[in-house]
Amino acid sequence: MDNNKIQKISHYIIVLLLVILWFIMMFFPEHIDTMNFKIFFSISLACSIIYSFCREKYFSMKKDCKIEKFVCTLLIILLFLRLLFLKN
Repeated sequence: MDNNKIQKISHYIIVLLLVILWFIMMFFPEHIDTMNFKIFFSISLACSIIYSFCREKYFSMKKDCKIEKFVCTLLIILLFLRLLFLKN
């Protein structure tokens, strides 16, 4: 496999992990205090950090998409509003 395919696969895996985290935090906030969620959150965050370091070193040609940044910002804002105003 070439670098482009490896980069796409790793990018989609990291995005999938973060979307799963967002989904759990958005729709099931009562599970945030469980140990399983904390472990999953830690692993996902570590994978994201490792991917960002590897992307700087090995995949420097890839540019971030503006739409991707907008969607991520929107999801974070929605989660913040959900946790702030709709407490269970």
